[in-house]
Amino acid sequence: MAAKKRKRKAKPTPEEIEKREYRKEIRGIFSKVGFTKVTGVSDKPLKFKGREGDFDDIFIFKNIIVFIEYTL
Repeated sequence: MAAKKRKRKAKPTPEEIEKREYRKEIRGIFSKVGFTKVTGVSDKPLKFKGREGDFDDIFIFKNIIVFIEYTL
Protein backbone atom coordinates (compact mmCIF):
# COMPACT_ATOMS: atom_id res chain seq x y z
CA MET A 1 0.00 0.00 0.00
CA ALA A 2 1.45 3.35 -1.05
CA ALA A 3 1.94 6.02 1.58
CA LYS A 4 -0.32 9.03 1.25
CA LYS A 5 1.38 12.33 0.60
CA ARG A 6 0.39 15.11 2.91
CA LYS A 7 -0.39 18.48 1.46
CA ARG A 8 1.75 21.18 2.93
CA LYS A 9 0.07 24.30 4.16
CA ALA A 10 0.92 27.37 2.19
CA LYS A 11 3.30 29.66 4.02
CA PRO A 12 1.30 32.59 5.43
CA THR A 13 1.79 35.92 3.74
CA PRO A 14 3.10 38.90 5.74
CA GLU A 15 -0.44 40.34 5.69
CA GLU A 16 -1.88 37.13 7.15
CA ILE A 17 0.78 37.10 9.87
CA GLU A 18 0.06 40.76 10.69
CA LYS A 19 -3.69 40.07 10.87
CA ARG A 20 -3.16 37.03 13.12
CA GLU A 21 -0.89 39.00 15.49
CA TYR A 22 -3.37 41.90 15.58
CA ARG A 23 -6.24 39.57 16.59
CA LYS A 24 -4.04 37.86 19.16
CA GLU A 25 -3.10 41.21 20.72
CA ILE A 26 -6.71 42.43 20.95
CA ARG A 27 -7.91 39.11 22.40
CA GLY A 28 -5.09 39.21 24.94
CA ILE A 29 -6.02 42.72 26.09
CA PHE A 30 -9.67 41.81 26.62
CA SER A 31 -8.75 38.59 28.44
CA LYS A 32 -6.30 40.37 30.75
CA VAL A 33 -8.92 42.89 31.88
CA GLY A 34 -11.44 40.18 32.72
CA PHE A 35 -13.55 39.70 29.60
CA THR A 36 -14.51 36.21 28.43
CA LYS A 37 -14.58 35.40 24.72
CA VAL A 38 -17.95 34.03 23.61
CA THR A 39 -17.16 31.08 21.37
CA GLY A 40 -19.45 29.65 18.74
CA VAL A 41 -21.06 32.93 17.70
CA SER A 42 -18.15 34.63 15.97
CA ASP A 43 -18.21 35.01 12.20
CA LYS A 44 -21.86 33.91 11.95
CA PRO A 45 -23.83 35.87 9.36
CA LEU A 46 -26.51 38.20 10.69
CA LYS A 47 -29.10 40.50 9.17
CA PHE A 48 -30.16 43.84 10.61
CA LYS A 49 -32.47 46.31 8.88
CA GLY A 50 -31.89 44.61 5.54
CA ARG A 51 -28.10 44.65 5.77
CA GLU A 52 -25.92 41.59 6.18
CA GLY A 53 -22.72 41.33 8.18
CA ASP A 54 -20.93 39.51 10.96
CA PHE A 55 -18.75 40.15 14.00
CA ASP A 56 -15.27 38.69 14.30
CA ASP A 57 -15.33 38.30 18.09
CA ILE A 58 -17.69 38.83 20.98
CA PHE A 59 -16.51 39.38 24.56
CA ILE A 60 -18.56 39.64 27.73
CA PHE A 61 -17.83 40.95 31.23
CA LYS A 62 -20.64 41.13 33.78
CA ASN A 63 -23.31 43.19 31.94
CA ILE A 64 -21.00 44.52 29.20
CA ILE A 65 -20.99 42.94 25.75
CA VAL A 66 -18.37 43.98 23.19
CA PHE A 67 -18.76 43.14 19.50
CA ILE A 68 -15.49 43.34 17.58
CA GLU A 69 -14.83 43.68 13.88
CA TYR A 70 -11.13 43.44 13.08
CA THR A 71 -9.93 45.86 10.43
CA LEU A 72 -6.41 46.79 9.44
